[in-house]
Amino acid sequence: MIDQRLKEFVRLHHIDLVRTVNYQKHKLKGIIYEKRLFNQLSSYYLAEVQHQALDQITTIRKKQLNIFEDLTKFEQRILCHSLPKTFDDIPIVAYQNLFGNETNKIMQELRRRKLNDQLKNYELKLQDYEDLYQTEINIFESKLMQTSLNHQHIQADIFRTLLKCYLSHCTNRLIRQIRYKEACVHVKLVRKHHRHLLSKQQIVDVYPQIIVDVPKISLNRIQLDYLSKSDSNPLWSVFDKVILLLNDLRSKKYILSWQLDKMIPKREKIQLAYLYFIPKPHKTGTPLRPIVSSMNMPTTGISKFLDKLIRPIFDKHARSTTIIDGVDLIHRLEAYTTNGYLIPKTYLCTFDITDLYTMLPQEESLDILIEFLLQYDYQKVQNIPIDIIRKLALIVIKENVFVYEKKFYRQVIGGAMGSAFTLTLAIIFMWKWQRQLVRRLKVSNEIYERYVDDIFFTSNDSLECIDQMLDEANNFHPNIKLVRQIVYHKEAAEPYVVPFGSDHPGHVFRNTIDAAITKAVRYSTTLSQFEEEIRQMKLMFLYNGYPPRHIDRQLTTLFSKYLSIYFILPMLNNSDDFDYLRHQLLTTSTDKIYNRTVKSSTTDQTSDKNMQNQLVQPTDNNEITKSKSLIIHKRHEQRLTQNQYHIQGLWMRTFHGTDVTNTALIFGTCLNRNLKQELMPKMIKSKRRAAISQEITTQHETGKQT
Repeated sequence: MIDQRLKEFVRLHHIDLVRTVNYQKHKLKGIIYEKRLFNQLSSYYLAEVQHQALDQITTIRKKQLNIFEDLTKFEQRILCHSLPKTFDDIPIVAYQNLFGNETNKIMQELRRRKLNDQLKNYELKLQDYEDLYQTEINIFESKLMQTSLNHQHIQADIFRTLLKCYLSHCTNRLIRQIRYKEACVHVKLVRKHHRHLLSKQQIVDVYPQIIVDVPKISLNRIQLDYLSKSDSNPLWSVFDKVILLLNDLRSKKYILSWQLDKMIPKREKIQLAYLYFIPKPHKTGTPLRPIVSSMNMPTTGISKFLDKLIRPIFDKHARSTTIIDGVDLIHRLEAYTTNGYLIPKTYLCTFDITDLYTMLPQEESLDILIEFLLQYDYQKVQNIPIDIIRKLALIVIKENVFVYEKKFYRQVIGGAMGSAFTLTLAIIFMWKWQRQLVRRLKVSNEIYERYVDDIFFTSNDSLECIDQMLDEANNFHPNIKLVRQIVYHKEAAEPYVVPFGSDHPGHVFRNTIDAAITKAVRYSTTLSQFEEEIRQMKLMFLYNGYPPRHIDRQLTTLFSKYLSIYFILPMLNNSDDFDYLRHQLLTTSTDKIYNRTVKSSTTDQTSDKNMQNQLVQPTDNNEITKSKSLIIHKRHEQRLTQNQYHIQGLWMRTFHGTDVTNTALIFGTCLNRNLKQELMPKMIKSKRRAAISQEITTQHETGKQT
């Protein structure tokens, strides 16, 4: 054991020594190359004024890099939870009397805005020096061309190229030095943070944190009105009803065998649903959203089958009033503007439906489902009659039973939030509810779009007319009530994303940053708005442990696809660059992908079944060899990230000189189960075993009595 640890110690030190030697070697090569460029520049005769101009250019660049160094230190302070004293140690007690319970949130937002302003100041200074630097370069080059004779133009071009190479190399060398200092600062700040972590006084922190203690929740009187209490476990009763219904439909040939296999539950896998709550900390009073976890209920198979059966039909016929994503809404607003309907008095309005899922009238929702199918001439869907679809939907919506606080409940109003078919039924119900409102707005060439229970529309009427229209819509149905809003940038409860220190593959963090950047580009209409969004995004990622270099690298990668000019920071120089980038990202719309998905989903699935029986024709051996690949799936763990390189090396050494090396070796990562996933099945499994054993015991006692 000691020998193995000693070998590992020597191996790690060898790796560190090789890394240090390579760093010094590349550093020395850089210095030699820089001196060579300087000697080549010195061979050209320059006037005293030109020497002064070059000194001015290098001085501007050094001042800019000094600000960049301060910026890197500032970002490291945010990353390492070691803010300057001007941001830290704000006492809560001093402001408690002024703001009461909102003190924490208000002070937290003030500090975050202060950090945002400081970050903006650094960026503005860097931008000013960059503009000055580019101006001096252009002036120097223009004067150089003016003073050169005709036969010296080639020398002037060569000198300008050498000068750019020299300045670029010097800048990169200084940036590498700053990055090295940044790494040293990071180590010191981390140690300092660990030392003062326990002794730190209570302050308002800028980092994501839980500031609301949600107590144990009991169902109130209004919630109990939507439920029917049961004294015994209803799981097996629901299971028997589902089995009986599906077998009856199959015996009468209303459904096919493969459809039966999709819907029928497995006795050994079913579990009773349970109720839990998710807090809404961004709303006043922190209300709770009830969720019924019904992943393994007997009706889950039917719910998923109906969702895949009906949803594509709805998506196909309700496309004109449905929003796919933010890009889709932007395109419709642009068309609205192009047609001349957007005027200074145009109002952009939003409202949402209060508790849509849990307020759905069950029987009426099923009637509207049948009405929707008949409206578009569907007597059958994939050879299933619509009255049979209603029977399947009825058992899904009616047999929604769950356990909460050791009591059994059945939902008698609405559908389960957590069931796949509930969403489909809800949006079809809204299709009927909104028809009168849509007709009224479409006559005026206004926009009406809906995403589930969130509605957006435009209006050129007065506020009084809009309020009257919404009051009338509020009386369309007694269960459906509106909550009016204004269009605004909705702030999340906390600037929280997947923490960088969590045990996830690297592509998860990269994709998280890329998605945030793409969203900022698409949803911002001006360069100033985009810069503000990027600052907010950057602070959010710093709060969650993302290194500044990691964020800047993703920004640079995105910008380099469309732009060729950027300087020390990955920033856009002017509005034209931003408009071009935004245009490129907006043209990559999800509308075509959405339409293709709908089209493929609405085709008859029997064709897919027929394809499974066809044989694949053999191809040329060379084509097979070229297209072969072997995918290896492994559980991701941070400590085992180097294993794939070891496997790759072992693969090449083992099959060296054979045709097997033409096979591409691809590594795929699957995430480890989190703590909830590890503990929840065991808890449910124990309950199921207890229920089964209790049922067996009851049957045994009954047999004895008979």
